Amino acid sequence: LAVKVIGIVVDDLIGVKEGKTEEHMIEGVCELLQAIGHTLDSSEDGHVLMSRFVARLIDLKRTAPFSKRIQFQIQDLLDLRKKGWLKKLFREQAKTKEEVRKEAMKE
Repeated sequence: LAVKVIGIVVDDLIGVKEGKTEEHMIEGVCELLQAIGHTLDSSEDGHVLMSRFVARLIDLKRTAPFSKRIQFQIQDLLDLRKKGWLKKLFREQAKTKEEVRKEAMKE
């Protein structure tokens, strides 16, 4: 999607407006930015836009009385951006009984 379109969508959801920003709107923005944040951050215009979104999310996290779940979701997005959009992957497979026995024998 074009940077301009993303900007309009996110502004509609969490931009500064008269009505209260609801939790499901923030959740949607966090999911969207997790999916496209890396791409958005890679262009100059997108990086500026992303910085604006992050500032707004930080402001919402600090000032509005949202649930802990939403606060943690915002923090997860901020952490993900700080780490260069690299997600932590847990792909360790379960060990067989034989592998556990071999490890125990080594110790």
